[in-house]
Amino acid sequence: MDFQALKLKALKFKDDVIDKSAKKLAGSSMVLNTVEELDAFIEKSKTKKVTIKDTWEEKEFIKKVIVIFADNESDFFEKSLIQLPVLVTKAFSQNIPLKMCDVALKDLKKYWVESHPTLLVYETEKVIKTIDSEEGISSIVKDLSLDINAAIESL
Repeated sequence: MDFQALKLKALKFKDDVIDKSAKKLAGSSMVLNTVEELDAFIEKSKTKKVTIKDTWEEKEFIKKVIVIFADNESDFFEKSLIQLPVLVTKAFSQNIPLKMCDVALKDLKKYWVESHPTLLVYETEKVIKTIDSEEGISSIVKDLSLDINAAIESL
């Protein structure tokens, strides 16, 4: 039995699966593909005011959203297949929506994107935190805590 040939077949199969999965992820609802989708997603970070009927007390809920800007053709995008579910779970546990955005969109400078991959945290439609390195984003994934806010703030 030729183990070298078997190993090469396994590596080729792995690469094919990752490529196919990356294409499926790019077409999923986890990725923002238009400026309109991005604007609507950032708009979810508006502060919500609610009046409690019994006491007529007004409560304010500060909302956040997280957007990861990456190139659909990059190695990082393929690696994010493993990282994205972890990040989404951590964000979900804190009631924070998280999505990826393709950097092929026009006019990303108005969203404060200078490089990619970049993770931006929006609060009341303003950027409050920027992580512009693959290592920084990976460190959030590797943090054992489910509190994504603390993991982001520690960077």
